[in-house]
Formats: sequence, C-alpha cells, structure tokens
Amino acid sequence: MEVLKRQLANLEQTEMLQDLEQVHRDVWALNGDLIATQYTTAGAFKKDVVKTGKRTFCGMWEDLCCVYFPRCFAFNYTDDSKQETIDLLIGASGRNQS
Repeated sequence: MEVLKRQLANLEQTEMLQDLEQVHRDVWALNGDLIATQYTTAGAFKKDVVKTGKRTFCGMWEDLCCVYFPRCFAFNYTDDSKQETIDLLIGASGRNQS
C-alpha cells in the first residue's frame, strides 16, 4: 500500500488515494467479518476501528449486541456439533475429548 501511495503521489492523484484507502479498509473489514462468521458464527469485533480508524460508541454497542452475545450463544449451544464436523473433515476426530 505504501508503494502505491508513493506512485499516486508522484502522479499527483491524491484524491484517488483517499478513495482507494477507504475501499481497502472496507474490503479488509468485510473479509475479517466473513472469516469471523465462518469460524465463530458471528461477525468480527471492532469493525468500526478498521473502517474509520477510531473506536465509537455505536461500534462498541454493535460488538456487544451483534457479536458478543451471538458468539456466547453459539459457543454454549451449537459449537459442539460444528467442531465435531470440522474435526472429522480434517482427520482429527480420534483425538481425546475432555
């Protein structure tokens, strides 16, 4: 990203740079959210920090209601069968379970 910044600055395309940085942040946040959803059945924490560069009250509230509570529910009630399936697919189903 730094190399691209220098190249755009040399071409005097600074307005394009700001748009590109925002697109990069949005794509990065969406990718993190999708990966977190795949592994934890809820989105990623602190998306507001990734997108805007600062922590907001709305972001904290969203983390609590839309990420933390669904993760707690999934972890306590639905993760066992999902983890058993993943273990079976990767060949780790014979390991000791406590």
